[in-house]
Amino acid sequence: MNKLLIFIFIFVLFLAADSSASAIFYDGFESGNLNGWATTNLPSSFPWTVSSTNPYRGTKHAQSQPRFTTEPASVLERAISTSGYSTVTFKYRRRLVGLDSPDEFKVKWFDGATWTVLEQTGISSVNNGNYVSKSFTLPASANNNSNFKVRFECTAGASNEYCRLDEVNISGNIIPGPDLTPPSLIVNSPVNGSAGSSTPNLNVTVIDYSVDAVWISVDGGQNITYAHRNGTIDFGYLNLIFADDFGNYATGSDGSPTWTNPSWFGKATVENGAYKLYNETALDDALSYITNFNAYNYGGSVKVKVPAGYYGGAYLTPRFGDVNYKYEIALDYDWSSININKVVGGVWSSLGALWTGDLPVPVYVAKDQWHSLGFKVQDTTISAYVDGQLALSAVDSDLNNTGFAMIAFDDTNQHLAYFDDVEIHQGLSQGQHTLIVYVNDTSGNLNYTSVNFFVN
Repeated sequence: MNKLLIFIFIFVLFLAADSSASAIFYDGFESGNLNGWATTNLPSSFPWTVSSTNPYRGTKHAQSQPRFTTEPASVLERAISTSGYSTVTFKYRRRLVGLDSPDEFKVKWFDGATWTVLEQTGISSVNNGNYVSKSFTLPASANNNSNFKVRFECTAGASNEYCRLDEVNISGNIIPGPDLTPPSLIVNSPVNGSAGSSTPNLNVTVIDYSVDAVWISVDGGQNITYAHRNGTIDFGYLNLIFADDFGNYATGSDGSPTWTNPSWFGKATVENGAYKLYNETALDDALSYITNFNAYNYGGSVKVKVPAGYYGGAYLTPRFGDVNYKYEIALDYDWSSININKVVGGVWSSLGALWTGDLPVPVYVAKDQWHSLGFKVQDTTISAYVDGQLALSAVDSDLNNTGFAMIAFDDTNQHLAYFDDVEIHQGLSQGQHTLIVYVNDTSGNLNYTSVNFFVN
């Protein structure tokens, strides 16, 4: 009884392992003919036929008794398209009776250019007491192949020598058809018909397993790429003029051409979907700036983090000209402080500093934590935000540059910082506005929706 249970268990496992494959072709020769098969044989030899002498299962099988020792004496061949299938498996059951060294049994498959031998007896003598099951998983060249063929060759000289064949089976995995379904898209904010501030939050939910890009347009203006991911995306504000979630770069990329990392200012690299700036030399910025960015009044926010084992902070630099002309919005991870600095003609000075524990809702900055670092430059006013809270404002009129950069910096140690979900926006004028949000997937399916809203 135990042996029977073990056999049943093994048989069920065998069926389960094979259940993912789909049948492409099967012939147990129960039709009694070889219709669809091509048979050839040398003069004076006999071709493959269907016989009822010794089937593996059922009442029929294919058999060759060529009575000839020149190869190949008798050939059974079938063209079987594998178009639409991958991971092709070729199975059959064969019984070779009385074959000795002058005889030969070969099994081959054809990829459209080359015949490949899967099995051959060679000079060995073979006399199977029962059918032998054979199974071959074929290489990728067998996949999705309209020119696929299989061939059985039997060469045997004596009248009591046979090649018997039953249950020829070709199977494979169905190649999924093209994805024709566009991504699902919901605009959560701004709401259709809503009225609010001049910088409404841009909150959308995208559902698709292969999102390529999400982009927007306001009032028929420039298309701005927002993100490259699935799920709820809510880090941006309108009117969005730049965004980057670093989801569209290969790992190890420096972010170009969107970002420029001068070779003498540390190293920039995309890592795990975030932007890493690193420099082993203290007092030297690890810096990258937005290529061809040109705006004077704007606000924005960036997720930042300094990992354990490193020093210093993450810096955002609106009104960036170069390292000698810039404002700095700095979140210091060593002191849990927010700072507004300026550099004019290479001379650094502080415009304000605050321990983040003194914010209305205290924030305690620690290594390995992500925080939102925000800023706004409006004419002569420079403001800094931590996790959405206004922390500092300063008035200064020294800088009129129009660039933007991000920096990792420490004055005494090597420094590294991560940046993600960069968004830069400008305010919208009062009145009605139309937002169109688009999303496409990697198969080229597009969806979009529009929202009309008001700014008070």
